[in-house]
Amino acid sequence: MRFWKALIPAVLLFSYAFAALEWLFFVTKPSFMSPLTLPVKLAIPWLAPLPFAGLALGFVAIVGLFAVSGRDPRYWRACLRVAALAPATLLAALLVLMLDNFTNTILGFGIHKTEGVLRWVYAGVFLLALVVGYSIAWRAIRFLAEERGTMLRRVALLLPAVSLLLLGTSAVVTQSSASKQLQGRFPAVVPPREQPNVLLISGDGINARHLSAYGYARATSPFMQTLAEKSLLCENAYANCAHTCGSLTSMLTGRLPTETRVTYPPDILTGEDSYRHLPGLMKRLGYRTVSISVRHYADPFDLNMRDAFDRSTFQNRDEAQASPWLAAILGDATNFFVEQVTARVRDRVLHVFASTPMPAAFVEVQGAPSDLRRGRNRGGDPSLRRHYPDEIRIRSLLQFIDASEGPFFAQVHLMGTHGARFDPEVQRFSRGKVQTQEWGLDFYDDAIVQFDQLLAKVIRHLGESGKLEQTIVVVSSDHGMAFEHRERTPLLFRFPHGAHAGRVRSNAQNLDVAPTILDYLGVPAPAWMSGRSLLEIAARERLRPVFSTKCKTGEIHRDPGRARVAEPAMTPPFYSIGRVTMIVCNRSYTLDVVAMQLEVEEVAGHTAPCEPAELPSAAEAQAAIRQHLADRGYDVSGIPESVALAPAGAVGQSR
Repeated sequence: MRFWKALIPAVLLFSYAFAALEWLFFVTKPSFMSPLTLPVKLAIPWLAPLPFAGLALGFVAIVGLFAVSGRDPRYWRACLRVAALAPATLLAALLVLMLDNFTNTILGFGIHKTEGVLRWVYAGVFLLALVVGYSIAWRAIRFLAEERGTMLRRVALLLPAVSLLLLGTSAVVTQSSASKQLQGRFPAVVPPREQPNVLLISGDGINARHLSAYGYARATSPFMQTLAEKSLLCENAYANCAHTCGSLTSMLTGRLPTETRVTYPPDILTGEDSYRHLPGLMKRLGYRTVSISVRHYADPFDLNMRDAFDRSTFQNRDEAQASPWLAAILGDATNFFVEQVTARVRDRVLHVFASTPMPAAFVEVQGAPSDLRRGRNRGGDPSLRRHYPDEIRIRSLLQFIDASEGPFFAQVHLMGTHGARFDPEVQRFSRGKVQTQEWGLDFYDDAIVQFDQLLAKVIRHLGESGKLEQTIVVVSSDHGMAFEHRERTPLLFRFPHGAHAGRVRSNAQNLDVAPTILDYLGVPAPAWMSGRSLLEIAARERLRPVFSTKCKTGEIHRDPGRARVAEPAMTPPFYSIGRVTMIVCNRSYTLDVVAMQLEVEEVAGHTAPCEPAELPSAAEAQAAIRQHLADRGYDVSGIPESVALAPAGAVGQSR
């Protein structure tokens, strides 16, 4: 019996050790923890062990019930040996993670790069880690069962008491109350009118001036050009961030990156912002929701978007996100940590034993073939093959559409137009050429043609299934080519039966997508949305400013499988933000908060330019950007009253 009693402190010790070392891994590198306050950071290693210990102790309790059902001491000992797998598994998981972290950091090689026979090698590593973990765990249990282990037993039993005491502190209560505070703020009933489906399709890094639908000489988007005839097309639309992460977040939330604090990984939504978004509102209106994008940079689950999507980037919500009650107990930050650690273990186990590729978002977007069947691979490294090419994304979308009986909300982000190198399925403008330089325009135009063809495939499928006239289709991009946030990007709304078709010549932005959809549905946009419905004539103000952000690109840190803003840049007063841009009509004003200089440039191809006298001066623009940041809680004391002007040049004229 004394060995059974020693199991509980053993499980607690290994649970806290597991969480502490994983916490050390996250806190010493650029991660979602970087912008957290010190009290919240320090609370995580105390609160995170609770769910791990709870699961392990639950397993011990179940085995214990089997043990008491028998009378043979040998049966008891056998059950005890089985119960010891609980702390042993925790230790084995920790050993595998530590080994993988080490080999990735030092050798640039890890589990995510293994295929074929190498997977079986790592399977052996997993089993060896379990054997070693079991040996150490059993020795620890024996030690804790003896008199000399009394003090350590008491310490182990004291750990959860400290954690539970910490749960009552104001810092944790504050961060765990977001979901409760939002309850009842939005009606959970469907308005009386029949609700249409909503489909958001975005392409990565598409310049409007490279689309024939926007007047480009090359026929890069013939289908979109036809679609535009029955759509509301915004001639001068802009993204609100130069990066996919912040841009798609702003589109889905109707809020600016300066409000959500999401510009580039490892930024995530926190507090109430985790629950303030369009897909969450759609769910409350009875919609089925799905997001199909790319992990880490655009996946809502990775961005900590809660109560939003039923399924995202080929993951079910139950697999990727813990139950809401756990977030309410532990707090948003700790809950997200638990999800990340669980995913780190789960992804490696599935990769090795179930041949399910681990997410490697950075290598996925950096330039592998878009079609696995063709077997092309630029560098000879199988890890560079995209896990989910656009064809698979579209196939998954069509399956979702066919399976949806009630109204659906689907958001899809396609990566074929992502640079700096492109891999178009068919070479039309780049026929006979080899892409030897980055950002080759002929290859880029061919990639846009492919995006247009995939768009056509989706719209035709909607038509054939009889759902086109029951669906709002929004076509957009996350930013311009080469991560330019001062480029005009496509923005098109195709409402059922061609309603509201026409042109918007005044500036629009991705921020307006959510309010416009809600307006069409007859649902008032929440006060926390900063965008405006483009169905309102009042929203089409010629001089309405469009704000956007760009991260400190010189501070991007690249790990195996992903990239993020480096730790030194994740500091106050602006954290990951390096540039803030305000676009008024055909002129952009960009304040570099690192170099403290202002760039004033003309937007190329603007279709409704204003007179110079109508536009703000450099001083007025700087003051407006400074006030914009101050109003959103940034410390602007370090921004001087007057900053130097950078050399001028037309945006988009050269790359």
